[in-house]
Amino acid sequence: MMYFYFYLIAFSLMGYGFILSIYLRLSVNNFGSLGLLGIINLAIISYLTSLFINHGQIFNFIILLIGITSFFFNLRKFKNLKKELIYFFLIFSLLLLFISIGKNHDDFPYYHFPYIQLLTDYSHPLGLGQLNNGFRSPSSIFFISSLFFLPKIGIYLFHITPAFIMGFANIIFLKNILDKGLFQKEKMISFLSLLFFIFINVFFYRLSEHGTDRSGMILVLLSILFLIALINNQKNSFQETKINEELMKMIIILICFAATIKPYYLINFSIFLLFVFFEHTRKIFLSLFFSRTFYVCLSLIIFTIFFTFINSGCLIFPITVTCFENLAWSLDKGLISQTNVWFELWSKGGAGPNYTVEERLEYISGLNWLSNWFEKYFFNKVFDFLIGILILSFILFLDFFNNYNSNKLIQKN
Repeated sequence: MMYFYFYLIAFSLMGYGFILSIYLRLSVNNFGSLGLLGIINLAIISYLTSLFINHGQIFNFIILLIGITSFFFNLRKFKNLKKELIYFFLIFSLLLLFISIGKNHDDFPYYHFPYIQLLTDYSHPLGLGQLNNGFRSPSSIFFISSLFFLPKIGIYLFHITPAFIMGFANIIFLKNILDKGLFQKEKMISFLSLLFFIFINVFFYRLSEHGTDRSGMILVLLSILFLIALINNQKNSFQETKINEELMKMIIILICFAATIKPYYLINFSIFLLFVFFEHTRKIFLSLFFSRTFYVCLSLIIFTIFFTFINSGCLIFPITVTCFENLAWSLDKGLISQTNVWFELWSKGGAGPNYTVEERLEYISGLNWLSNWFEKYFFNKVFDFLIGILILSFILFLDFFNNYNSNKLIQKN
């Protein structure tokens, strides 16, 4: 039953992607982009409806049917439907192993599952941050997952949202890799698609690593890919301008959605500065202000801030200057400050599952943390990660370099 629903939900997500693409006036020509747009659309629906009703099985089943109906109704728009279906079933059949083998993320029983379960039982209450530290800055993934509480399967699909994000991203990468026309025009895009495809499937292949962080990283990688295509395409023809506009819309939507997954992905808004820097993108970017794309992006950010606020009394948790003390559900500012210190302590290697340094404030001040961070964190996680990326890049470079030299020799002969 889980596998059956896995495909049904994927079709439904693409159906909601059709709906959002029509609203945004996007000419989406692949299942991957449709699926990601559908996930974003479903996030907005879940945010809005959770304020008024619980996401029970009947409600969720109706949501599922609407998406499936939209998908099959719009299938006729695809010219290369057979190829898209091949990509889809290839990727999603492999993902069945991804969701079946191994355990969930370590934080799943701590606050992912309880938050999702709560949304299926009640409309969203005030002050959830009083119950659990993980509830204070909720991820959009929790809201999306609450819509997967369906008849005959119950709670057993709460963990699969990251699989959909990874699956639809893989379809986009794979299509770029196998597109010979794209390779002739934009070899860099084909090469980066191959690099990103191998990267996420080698380094992110375990479901236990997909809390919320990995999904945001995948979205950022896709945004970088679209951004490079946008920057490289400097032609001023009507057709090329239309392509650039659609690329920019996708980048904006993906970056805004990534910010709903984890607050620190807000830093990726700096990408928008590049739109102003390049002459051929500046006009398009400015024209999108107060457009439909702008309002979708704004709604995602507003919902994220709103639910953080009604959970903790802060606009951005745990930044104390954004917190309000006089609300009935507000957290104590002393507790918020302690949480802020804890987050910084953890990121600087001063705390882990089995240890915590004693003098916390002294440890995180200045560069006191640096030597311990190298010992506890860098050489255990960052170093291995960087070595893996370098080896992967080196292997791909050698392969492309040899093929490039072989082609030059053939042409010369």
